Amino acid sequence: MEFNIPSTLIPLIPFLLFLFLFIFLKSQTISKSAKSYSHIPGPKPLPLIGNLHLMLRASSSAHRLFRSLAAKHGPLMHLQLGELHFLIVSSVDFAKQVMRTHDANFANRPTLLVSEELSYSSTGVGSSPYGAYWRQLRKICSAELLSAKRVQSFRSIREEESTNMCEWIASRDGSPIDLSERLYLAMYDITSRAAVKAKTGEREAMVSIVVEYLKLASGFMMVDLYPSIKLLPLISGAWIKIRRLRRKSDEVLNGIIENHRAAANSDDADDDAKFEGFLDILLKFEKDGTITTDNIKAVLLVCCFFDF
Repeated sequence: MEFNIPSTLIPLIPFLLFLFLFIFLKSQTISKSAKSYSHIPGPKPLPLIGNLHLMLRASSSAHRLFRSLAAKHGPLMHLQLGELHFLIVSSVDFAKQVMRTHDANFANRPTLLVSEELSYSSTGVGSSPYGAYWRQLRKICSAELLSAKRVQSFRSIREEESTNMCEWIASRDGSPIDLSERLYLAMYDITSRAAVKAKTGEREAMVSIVVEYLKLASGFMMVDLYPSIKLLPLISGAWIKIRRLRRKSDEVLNGIIENHRAAANSDDADDDAKFEGFLDILLKFEKDGTITTDNIKAVLLVCCFFDF
């Protein structure tokens, strides 16, 4: 019995053989790395994808999935998603061990493509690795932004924006409104004015960036689950989207910083210029070499990000 391969498939044979060999070797590598977690209970992973099929199947009810898995495997559970390994903690005692007793060992965040690019090489407060730089940022934020004196200095801004929001609600008496969206915008206006004294157009541009940032950062990105495949960001198109948003972020943040520097050297002063904003503090640390301009942009973007 003869088996004839169609001539149209002959050029694809080397590629298919290479793809099969790559998948086989990759599955072997992943299975070897999973052996170091074999003593921790958890659902049995499949070759190459691990437990990713469980997450995809329960994408809209992940909390129920984790509850049922914890009931079956215990309060400390191992999950494998692609090449990455996760420890799922679901008890108060284990959480105390992670968050208090051994907090320094668990302080670092995973390196994700979105946060790496949009937080300027992971130099934001929420994405930078635990160490001297992170401690310096925490000190700056806690002493210069969250101190009682600093918070009190922003009182007039909070009162003005709260009044604006109430007037907006009153002007739409009898009509349905999206209160959640308006609350988000009011909080963002307070944060942006306190941090960078941003004008209306700049605030709208930043809102657009943060919304796009949230869309890219939410859920799972396949490129983060297989970090060893360096071409995957290009093949999937994720790199193009992230770089486009990074250029947009650079344009807006550079404009805010430059306008702020120009206003600081000007004799004209508006109401927002009567107090020292958080950007003023960051620029002082930039002058003495403690942080760079990219560090400032990362911190400002994270401030806006967590406001949402």
